[in-house]
Amino acid sequence: MSEYVDIADDDYEQRRHARELVTWINAKFRDLDAGGRLEEQFFERKGRNVKRLIEEAVPLSRLGLSLWKPGDEAYVSLLPENVRYDGLMEVDGFSARSFNVEVTTIETEQSTLRRQMLSREGTVTLAGPIRRKRDGSIEDGMEGVEVSEQQEAIVTLALNRLKAKTDTKSYDENTAILVYLNDFWPLPAEGRLALHRLTEQYLWERQEIFAVCYCFSPDLAVDWIEVGRRKPGLPRAA
Repeated sequence: MSEYVDIADDDYEQRRHARELVTWINAKFRDLDAGGRLEEQFFERKGRNVKRLIEEAVPLSRLGLSLWKPGDEAYVSLLPENVRYDGLMEVDGFSARSFNVEVTTIETEQSTLRRQMLSREGTVTLAGPIRRKRDGSIEDGMEGVEVSEQQEAIVTLALNRLKAKTDTKSYDENTAILVYLNDFWPLPAEGRLALHRLTEQYLWERQEIFAVCYCFSPDLAVDWIEVGRRKPGLPRAA
C-alpha cells in the first residue's frame, strides 16, 4: 500500500462537465490534505496520478470553463497516459465541436529542485544557483535578478515549449496545445501581452494545429490564440 494518497486511473480518466471537473479536483485536494502530506505530495508530485492532477487536470479544467457559456455546455475528458493527447474538449450547444488538447508546462530542472527544496526545507530562493548534492540534498544560493529579464525568460520558455510540441509534427488541425505557466514567478499583464504577440508571429504561417492556449498561475486565467482562420464559436481569450 502506498504511503501517499493515490488517485486511481478509473477515477481520473473520466468525462466530466467543466464545472464538475473543478469540483472533482477540489475534492482530490481535500483528500490529499486529509492524508496529512499535502505539501509533500503537491510540491514533489508524489502519489499515483498526482502529477497529472496538478499539471494536466487543473489547466484543462480552466480551459473547459473558458468554453462554457450561455448556449454552450463544455465537457472535459481526462485521457489515459498511453494515448497521444492529455484531454478531449467537447462543446455541446450553439458552438458544438470537439478537439484534442496536448498539455505541457514550463517546468525545468531548476524549478523542480525549488519545489522539492520548498517541500523538504520549508523555504527556497526564487532565483540564484540551486543544485542537488551527491548525498541527495538540495543546496541553493541567493542572487539578485532583473525582473524584466526574468519576465522575458518566462516568455521565451513558454514559447519554446510550444515550439517543442509543434516541431514534432505529431498534432493535427484538430489539436490545441495548452501551455501551463506554473512557475513560481507569475507573469504580469505586459508579459502575457508579449507572449500573445510572439505566439501570433510564430503561428502566422503554421497550420499544424488550430489553437494555442496559455494557462497562467496563480490566477489560472486562460488566453486563447487561433491558428489561421478563426473557427466559429471558440473564444480568442478568457
